Amino acid sequence: MLAEKIGISTNFLADIETGKSWVSCATLSKLANIFEIKVYELFRPEISPKDETKEAIKSIVNDISVTIEHSLKQITIKYLN
Repeated sequence: MLAEKIGISTNFLADIETGKSWVSCATLSKLANIFEIKVYELFRPEISPKDETKEAIKSIVNDISVTIEHSLKQITIKYLN
């Protein structure tokens, strides 16, 4: 468990995650070490995928939806008619 690895209670970790408690520099350092990143990277805003990536994901999801819909129609025809 993450809390155990950094030497804090699960309740304290939850408080950190929800912003109810401040975290010490030592705990930040332990977290960064566990995730194999630099401490400052814990504060970087999440990086959003580029528009091309978003469109590619939408296209893939659409293709999957169409395939599932087609498969469900085939199953309905085969077993329910």
